[in-house]
Amino acid sequence: MKKFLIIILLISISRELLVNAQTVPDSDMTYHLNFLELATRINDSHAFTYSQLINEIIFGYYFLPLTLKYVKNQTVITGIYTNNDNIEVGDIIKSINGIDIDTLRKNLRKYTHGSNVASIERNINTRILRGQNLPVQMMLLNEEGVKEVTLSRDVHINLILQSKI
Repeated sequence: MKKFLIIILLISISRELLVNAQTVPDSDMTYHLNFLELATRINDSHAFTYSQLINEIIFGYYFLPLTLKYVKNQTVITGIYTNNDNIEVGDIIKSINGIDIDTLRKNLRKYTHGSNVASIERNINTRILRGQNLPVQMMLLNEEGVKEVTLSRDVHINLILQSKI
């Protein structure tokens, strides 16, 4: 019975996503975004979508030299892998490139897989760190107040993958 319900759910979601893909002119991008959304909707940490378009255009191959955690509804820097006196462990990210961090997290949630809230928030942290090899402006908050810093996404995904092996 459980397998039957899962199949019905997937068919229902697939129909909706295929209709969306047919009504939007940029069909390649829409197709890939729809599959990201499908992976999100089945609520499984092991469900993910991989394609060259997703990596190159949507998420990017480069990471900020940071680690993040989502703590008490705030995005907190928990690790720094570059020499930058303007950033400290414990700084709270308020915005990235002028986009409020809560808005960014909400927009990424639609395309971020996970089986529970904790895994989804962890995966959103990874998505926040990823992007093109371009400078990133961040507004940070700490005990001293609010400050703006600029970092480069210059850590290639291959370095991240090699360090986890």
